[in-house]
Formats: sequence, structure tokens, C-alpha cells
Amino acid sequence: MKDNFRSHSRELKEAIDGLEPWYHQVEEATELIREAFASGKSLYVAGNGGSATLAQHMSDEFVGKYESDRKAYPVVALTADGAVLTVIGNDYGYENIFSRQLEALGHEGDIFIGFSTSGTSANIVEAARVAKKKNMKIISFTGNKGVFKDMADVAVISPAKATSRIQELDLHAIHLICEAFEPEEKKLRLGMERVDELMGSFTQKRVLIIGDAMLDRHVSGVVERVNPEAPALVLRNQHETETSGGAGNAAKNVAGLGAQAVLVSVVGDDITAQQLQKAAENEGYTTRFVTDSARPTIVKTRFLAKIRESEAMADPAEG
Repeated sequence: MKDNFRSHSRELKEAIDGLEPWYHQVEEATELIREAFASGKSLYVAGNGGSATLAQHMSDEFVGKYESDRKAYPVVALTADGAVLTVIGNDYGYENIFSRQLEALGHEGDIFIGFSTSGTSANIVEAARVAKKKNMKIISFTGNKGVFKDMADVAVISPAKATSRIQELDLHAIHLICEAFEPEEKKLRLGMERVDELMGSFTQKRVLIIGDAMLDRHVSGVVERVNPEAPALVLRNQHETETSGGAGNAAKNVAGLGAQAVLVSVVGDDITAQQLQKAAENEGYTTRFVTDSARPTIVKTRFLAKIRESEAMADPAEG
């Protein structure tokens, strides 16, 4: 069963890895919706089965709210009124359950949004035909087959093939669109809120870091020019510290967030490796070093200094 889970997840990941054209389409859909709302127009959303729930979810997020309190937007799910759906289905046929509602409610400049993973759903295609007749705009959420994508002003075409993966990306698109209508103050604070949330999520987690660790040696002091005729500067060492660097720096930071960090790295069979091990103990993370006697442990020395010239250089006129 777990193999099946992983297979589905791999399919979704493969689709996500190819989303750049899809992002552009979602952006175009967002701008079309923004223009409609700015002109006082409404959105009418429809789909069948799982896609019907997506249509109602989109309506819910706009009429209610997505994450923050903000103005309500006029979005109507054509899937929500059971009495209307059944009377139209009974009297005019199932293929007309959405188009008949657009005949009653839609106006020029409004937008019809249809969800059809196959791109051939008869009632979605018929609704698009009526929307065109009424000079409405059309946004399609679909796969790469069927006629529906060709009827749309903006087609959001999922790169996935399986129906379930297409629906998962449709849900992602809905949330991305809703995010664009969140208040500006939320957008400004969102970054720090998510940073705080992310930082808190590390507590008591086990985190494995694999990479090249090094010893960072910080030498601080004062730089003096001991002779006005000598171009070389001399550092007078006042303080020296040793900390983790490279992947060790990542392990140190993760440990500082409360995680149980374990660093796996290759080090040499030398005193620098011992110093790096001591630094790790002081910084609160565990090491699993692999010793390679053919190579030295990496060490990087950083000099931190104030420059102070001698009194002889303070006044060039003196001799």
C-alpha cells in the first residue's frame, strides 16, 4: 500500500516540477478575475463530481474568506442549488444544468469558470458555449485534451495526466488565485509569520545534515603598519575562536532552533577534526564523521581587525 502512496506522490512531484507554464496561466486567470471584480462583474463556477467540490470551494473562499478578513467577492457556484440542478436536469437534460443557469444569471463581462479534467464534459462545454454567446469571459481548468481548453479566454492546463493529480493542481491554483486577493497588510506580515511558524516546527525534530563540514577559525585583533616604508600590514592577535563552518554551520543553526541535529561529513585524521568535534559538542549537535586519512579537514581562517597606523604615519610631514 505504501508503494502505491509513493507512486501517487511521485506523479504529483513530477507534475509540480513542470509548472512554469502553468504558473503563467494561473497568473493570467488571476488578472482576468481582478479586472472583472474591478468592473463590478461576477464569477460563475461549475464542475462535475470532484470538480464540483472544487467549484464550491472556490466560491466559498471568495464569498467567505481565504485566510484573512477582507471584502466579499461575487462568486456563484452553479453546483450548489439542488432544486435548480434537478429541475433543469429533469426538464432540459443533464447537459444543460449549468448553461441554463448562465442564461438566467450571466451578463456581458462576467466570467464562467469551468473545471473539467477531461476537457469534454458535455455540461461544461455547453455552459461555455452559452457564456460566449452572452459575451462572458471563460477560464478553463483542465488537462491537455478535449475542446474546453480551446473555448477559453484563459486555459489553465495541468501538466499532470491522471484525473486525481489534475484535481490536486486545480485546488493549488484556487489557493494561489485567492492568495492574490488577500489584504496588503497580510502580504507584508506573512513572511515573518511563516518564518516564526517554520522556526517553531523544528523543536524536538531529528534533522540529518549531510555535507562538507569545515572549521571556521576567527582571528580578531588590531592591524598596525609598523614601518611607514613597509607596505605590509601586521595583525596583532588579541582573540581567537573556533566554530563550525560549511555544513556544520547548518547543523549548528538547526540545533539552535531546538532540533536534534546530526551532521554526517568526511574529515581528515588530524587535530583540526578534533577541534571541529569539540566545536560541535559546544554548539549542541551530534556528529557522525567518516575519517579519510588521505585528505585534511577543511579549515577556513577569517581575520577581523581594526586598522591602526603608527604615530610615524599619522603626520606625513614628520620625518
